[in-house]
Amino acid sequence: SFPTGIFDVVRMNHVIEHLHDPIHTLRECYRVLKPGGGLVIYTPNIASWGHRFGFQNAWLSLDPPRHLNLFSARTLKLIGERVGFRVDAAYTTSRGASHTWMTSWRIRQDGILSLDWRRDLPWRVHIQALIAHALEAMFCRVRNIGEDLEMVAVKEPQ
Repeated sequence: SFPTGIFDVVRMNHVIEHLHDPIHTLRECYRVLKPGGGLVIYTPNIASWGHRFGFQNAWLSLDPPRHLNLFSARTLKLIGERVGFRVDAAYTTSRGASHTWMTSWRIRQDGILSLDWRRDLPWRVHIQALIAHALEAMFCRVRNIGEDLEMVAVKEPQ
């Protein structure tokens, strides 16, 4: 219900993965942005190293039933462009890698992630998480394997 063209920037921090219709929401973001306004999205990366090669079905960011849509850098860029944005960047970071590695390990062990997931977490899992974080930090900009995905897009002035 916001007026058209009222905002300079719209930021979605771990929101888009929870939406039933992300394209509709991106269209609404486009509508409420001023010409030249920016859209910034942060979301889990379905193409992350932790998901694809580490934990598959036990990966933390699958988070059913709360995460309804998950994106790679390519698919997030595609829907941004489909709505009309000029996508200036779509890339991954290793920001959440250690936490994701440890919690995904716990999900794989227990089948769920409980509030006391840190209990009796083996030291080797902490070490593996640090190594995974370092590897993702080294390679995520080249291969888009980081746990977190970021997109920066602009509503072109007419």
